[in-house]
Amino acid sequence: MKVHPGFCLIVLVPTIISTLYFAVIASERYVSEAQLTIKQAQGAPNLATMGLAALLNSTGAAHEDVHFLKQHIMSLDMLNNIEKDLGYRNAVSGQSVDFLSRLGSESSQEQALDYYRKHVVVEVDETNGILTLKTQGFSPDYAYRLNRYLVMQSEQFINGLSHKIANDQVAFVEHQLADARKRLEMSKQKLIGFQNKYGMLSPTEQAKATAALVLELQNALAQAETEYRALTAYIESTAPQATALQQKINAIKVQLQSERDKVAGSGAGKLNTLAAGFMELEFNAEFAQEVVKSSLAALEKTRVEAAQKLKHVSLISAPHIAEDAEYPRRLYNISAILIFSLVGYWIARLLHETIMDHRD
Repeated sequence: MKVHPGFCLIVLVPTIISTLYFAVIASERYVSEAQLTIKQAQGAPNLATMGLAALLNSTGAAHEDVHFLKQHIMSLDMLNNIEKDLGYRNAVSGQSVDFLSRLGSESSQEQALDYYRKHVVVEVDETNGILTLKTQGFSPDYAYRLNRYLVMQSEQFINGLSHKIANDQVAFVEHQLADARKRLEMSKQKLIGFQNKYGMLSPTEQAKATAALVLELQNALAQAETEYRALTAYIESTAPQATALQQKINAIKVQLQSERDKVAGSGAGKLNTLAAGFMELEFNAEFAQEVVKSSLAALEKTRVEAAQKLKHVSLISAPHIAEDAEYPRRLYNISAILIFSLVGYWIARLLHETIMDHRD
């Protein structure tokens, strides 16, 4: 039976070459698989204590972290770490690897990254946030070691990221507390300086005491004047008793005016002016003290919340050492090439016959 030349060229030759390659030449590739997810230290949110919006935000944040982790695993930084710790280029570009599967020894950084991304698969289940990590290697041991290394790097990345966020939050509140303590110390120093300058503990209390003394002197003056008028009603004002009482009245008036001058006036050392300044300083010190108390409470609350929000990688399925090679799928690849070759052959033959018919 005569075989059409086109059939040999389009069907038999590609099929024979692919069969030879996949059956004899192609290097076996093994796959190690792990599944992991990201959890918070406080555990799953409780619907009884959380609103729906908070629950959705928590779930969305967890899925977002998984996608961050995926980008980190597929990054150039990760490839560089693998190269440094596991010798990735040597493992995938050795002479034991067939020429079509290996990474070129002179390949660029971008080519190596593209090769790495084709042989490391990261899948994220959007419904539950589970990340599936599949690594390929030309030996079962290397595929396993690569997968285990990526899991360890993932744990370090998530732990470092969550701790950095928590530490930044706590550091911010600590900085606010330090500023509040500085303001409190400055307020206290101003208050003490004011007291030392004017020689009184509290101008406000001093003003109250002086006001009480003024009231007492006013009462004493009124009583003395009443006695004086009653006395001069039946004796001369020049009499010794009347003169002594008048001197007492004059002394009370002098003292009363002196005490009034202490309380109010236009001078800078008046008690009303001092009291106003002292009240402002005292208010600032009390306010600074309240700010420090609030900052301490906020710091403790932030520390608790930061500890609750710490995240870690939870390993659902640990990486394993494969017993059988998953790639190449020899029968599948040979069959696919044969089918496509046959389709191509019949299309080419149909076109050829169509053209020949038109020529006739």
